[in-house]
Amino acid sequence: QSHVGGMTTNQLTQGILQALALDYGEDYGRGYFSALNELVLANYLKQHRADITSFKKLHSYVSDRDAYRRIGNVDDWEKTRHLAGIVDKLAQVTPLNVAKGTPGVHSDALAHQIDLPRMLSERQVVYFYLSSAQEQTTVPKVAKLALFSLLTAAAKRGKHEKNRVYVFVDEFQRVIADNIRIFLEQARSMKLHFILANQTVAQLNIHKTDLTDVVESCTAFKQSFRASDGPSIKRLIETSGEGLYHSLSWTQLLNDSFMESDDEALSVQIAMKQSPDGYAQAKVKEEAGPLLEKNSIIEVSALPLASFVKFTEGSGYTQQSGHWTTVLSEYHITEALFGVREEADWPATSSRTILVSPEEETPPVGGKFIEKKVSIAKPDVPEGFEEEFSRRLGEAAEGMPPPPKQTPPPAPNGTTRKKKRKPHARPMPPQEPTP
Repeated sequence: QSHVGGMTTNQLTQGILQALALDYGEDYGRGYFSALNELVLANYLKQHRADITSFKKLHSYVSDRDAYRRIGNVDDWEKTRHLAGIVDKLAQVTPLNVAKGTPGVHSDALAHQIDLPRMLSERQVVYFYLSSAQEQTTVPKVAKLALFSLLTAAAKRGKHEKNRVYVFVDEFQRVIADNIRIFLEQARSMKLHFILANQTVAQLNIHKTDLTDVVESCTAFKQSFRASDGPSIKRLIETSGEGLYHSLSWTQLLNDSFMESDDEALSVQIAMKQSPDGYAQAKVKEEAGPLLEKNSIIEVSALPLASFVKFTEGSGYTQQSGHWTTVLSEYHITEALFGVREEADWPATSSRTILVSPEEETPPVGGKFIEKKVSIAKPDVPEGFEEEFSRRLGEAAEGMPPPPKQTPPPAPNGTTRKKKRKPHARPMPPQEPTP
């Protein structure tokens, strides 16, 4: 990205750690390993930043123990294998590792690469097609890298970079992590606007991270197309506001002809007719309750084209006082046009396209670990290893206590046993007591 060159090493280090969710927190334990990730990555970037132009190049360093031995403590390197594992996954994503001099890549591809900082000054549409069904652990990392790249670029806006950027994130729950809070809390002040889509409210509380209240407070417009699960219904009820409700109770005489299914048989008017003076004793109770009821939510959710909307600010046509409002809305395109776009092919490849084929990936391991008639290379044994090994075994044997004497089992009745003659043995030096 074009703005990376203007970032300090500390800014770049912390941006990468935040994007890859390698900042675990500041409490005891988590803060220790977060600091180790930052220390090791910062040491690599300080020493080799000019040479690290891709995640593939970065992985060649973070996976090399000897490369870190010269710049830091190897024990710290050992405790940051989570960092190396994530960088390894990103190193295998070909489009993320295209740089100047990459074999087989046309210069047009580099000239037209996705540069998120450029969106602040040039009007354009950038589309990321990330299939979470195929790469469930890699896709969220790529998405958060793009988001943090845009956020860090917006934080360094120039005077000529005045564009507002609208970011649409489908299946938002796939990128939820604690570090996403910074987007929702600071994005609007940087002229970044997010349109987030997820299936249910419960999906905002996953991976021990609850963003429900943050999303509620940092978004100006909310639309719930269907609330059929318990948490979504409960959330609508709790955030709908309160209203005053009155309940009426009275006493009425009944006889054997009363049927519970007859609702008209129970009424204040009938109780008044039963009274000699035409009056009925009744009680009125007033209590507060939610404006939306559970049955109403279920009924509206079952209606086609119906949804609940909520506007934080009352302005212009949005004069709903901040309450949930039921609306009927059409689709933004026709069904026929949707079908045409769904069946459309991807654009044809050109010199600006990087097409990744399975042949370019690391081949999978064969079904058999050892194939027949395949010579196995002998290990590279250092010179003098066998002599040293034999010497160490001898020293270990001398330090062992003598084996306990075995008493022969008693001979059966009527038989005798003869002792075997032992070969002459030299006297052994006295054994030192073992600890």
